[in-house]
Amino acid sequence: MTQNAHDTHCPPLIGDKAPAFEASGTKGMIHFPEDYSGQWVVLFSHPADLSEVCLLECTLISDMADDFKKMNTQFVGVSIDSANARIAGLRSIQEIRDQTLLLHELRFPIVEDIPRETAIRYGMIDPLSGLRSAVRSVFIIDPKHIIRAISYYPPLVPRSIDEIKRVLTALQQGDQVPG
Repeated sequence: MTQNAHDTHCPPLIGDKAPAFEASGTKGMIHFPEDYSGQWVVLFSHPADLSEVCLLECTLISDMADDFKKMNTQFVGVSIDSANARIAGLRSIQEIRDQTLLLHELRFPIVEDIPRETAIRYGMIDPLSGLRSAVRSVFIIDPKHIIRAISYYPPLVPRSIDEIKRVLTALQQGDQVPG
């Protein structure tokens, strides 16, 4: 499949073309997926800028940014929180790092999706929340903008960045096998 073959209210599936969007974020305006042509992308929901789980995930992703760069992979977070909440969240990351680790900057963009259009299009909204909260979701998208893997996690369960790396490695190695 090259286009999302499903109803517009259905989230994309593995094999579908990644839905396009434009959004402003922590690293400026993003035109997705065009800005990432030729690269793998891990597109993930960022449910709550101030939650401990989201702060932990952002820290772990930033810590492993060099590993993913070697794999020709970029991370892009989608947040349904406002920029003000994100700034407070980033300050919280800095406070946590100041107390326990070396301070690192956030090494990937988090885009703002206040109207929840992108989150809805990608199925990142908890259907039981009445559009109020996002679920923890991960979409691994290949250099041709095709969704190759999708994962969802309960709100209190952090994503395993090592597992994302394992899946990405398997997909990339599989693409190198002739046939």
